[in-house]
Amino acid sequence: MGYLVSGGIIFTTLAGKNLAARGLAIRKAILRGDLEGAREIVSQIVGRDTKNLDFEDLIRATVESIAENTVDGIVAPLFYAFVGGAPLAMAYRAINTLDSMVGYKKEPYLQFGWAAARMEDEANYIPARLNMLFISLAAICLGMDGSRAWGTARRDGGKHGRP
Repeated sequence: MGYLVSGGIIFTTLAGKNLAARGLAIRKAILRGDLEGAREIVSQIVGRDTKNLDFEDLIRATVESIAENTVDGIVAPLFYAFVGGAPLAMAYRAINTLDSMVGYKKEPYLQFGWAAARMEDEANYIPARLNMLFISLAAICLGMDGSRAWGTARRDGGKHGRP
């Protein structure tokens, strides 16, 4: 019974279905050439203004957001569940939620939010690197060049302010 409860708790720490649906909707809008529609959907998954983004910028914003949110919503909770079970997975989710709510580098959150953001960055350090591996392996499974995915992650990973 304990495993069932732990499994249920761990399941509540995962968040990926909505992200996948939004990613597919953005792809469809871009393939249709619907710039305004793509901007609207991208605005729902990123924290930046999308009004002036072109298709290339929208694709970049989507890839960045999906990669980051895959770490936040899937890889990190599973990593912490593996390391410390349901309690550690829940602790990670609390850190992630706190960062989402107050982890901004602007007032009124500046004095408090930096700690939440820094704590989440530290918590995501290993899961972010695991995500690089998983994306590269997924590319191989889909018949794509996993080494290119890995190389891109290695080349560009340090350009982002987060792990």
